[in-house]
Parts: sequence; structure tokens; C-alpha cells
Amino acid sequence: MKPFRICACFLMLACAEQTPIEADGPIPVGSPAGTNLPAKIVGAYTLDNATLNGPKFELIVASGPEASVVYLPNADITSLVRAIVFRGNGTVPYSSVCPEAVQVIEFRSSGKTYHACLGSNLNSMEMGSWNTTGADDALLAWNIWHDGQVIANEITPYEVSNDALVGYLVFPLPKSALSPMLVGDNQQYRKIKITLRKV
Repeated sequence: MKPFRICACFLMLACAEQTPIEADGPIPVGSPAGTNLPAKIVGAYTLDNATLNGPKFELIVASGPEASVVYLPNADITSLVRAIVFRGNGTVPYSSVCPEAVQVIEFRSSGKTYHACLGSNLNSMEMGSWNTTGADDALLAWNIWHDGQVIANEITPYEVSNDALVGYLVFPLPKSALSPMLVGDNQQYRKIKITLRKV
């Protein structure tokens, strides 16, 4: 019986000495360490265009009486996607401190992405991570922090030129503009075509 008591006491002390690890922000899905980070993707981009490539979706924009907007296939949803991408990892959207015309997404060689404000001394803000996988780096994984949560995107197929990064992804869009998007079931996934223009 004695050896058991000693062992149990040692185990209790070992557990008591551990302290919880606190994070200042959400942990990105899929660490960029040890993955592919092609130099051709590294750079700063504006979110130039986002087009609905899948079936239509409806967005509730008012209550009592309820009113909604219907987006049909090939609809331009750039402003809606931009608002989601530039929401940031805090309670204040990065877009509220940086004019829409100069909002930039930086894909850095470290495998991290940042919100930046072009031509401004405003500090950049970490927005997530990126890497590529598959044969010939055919899939671009882009994780975006949104209000303390991670939106994990897979852009495939995609093409990178000297001017732009263009690709297709399944992206979460809100069902209602009156509630936080990633809370409960307030999201609907649609395929979109996205164009990020190099600056």
C-alpha cells in the first residue's frame, strides 16, 4: 500500500505544478512549418474581386419585417467577402481603421499572412497562415482569423502571375447580416472565384 501512496502523491504534485498555456489569439489551422511556401506567392495583394461561382444564396439584412437580398450565380460579392476577410482577430475590424481602397493582404515567406494598410504608418495585423500542398503545390491552404476563430480555406485550382493570384474556394457566407457569422449555424458555404491583385 505504501508504494501506491508515494506514487499517487508524486502524480498529484506533478499535475499541480503545471500551469495552463494562454494564447493571445486563435491558433491557425495547419502550421506552416515544414510545408511548401513557393516564392511566387509571396507578396502583397488587394482583394480585387470575388464572384459567386456556385448556387444562389440569400442573406437576411433586416428583421420585423424580415428583408433579404438574393445573390445569383456570377454575382459580384467582393464587398461581402472583403468584410469577412478583413474582420480581424479582435472585436474591431481592420477595415474600420484602414480605408477600403488601401487594404492589403500580405503573404509572407514565413508562412504567415497579415492585414496591412498600403501607404500608411498603421501597424500590420496578423491574419492567419498559408502554405501549399499536393503535386506541384496544386492546393493553396489559406487560414484566416475571423473574430477569434479560424476560417480554413483551400484554394484550388489557382494560378499566380506577375499581376494576380486567381483561384476557386468554398467560402463561408452569412445567412443573416444581423448575427455574428461564425456563431451557431449562421453560415452557408458557396464556391467562389477570388482575384487577389498584386501591388
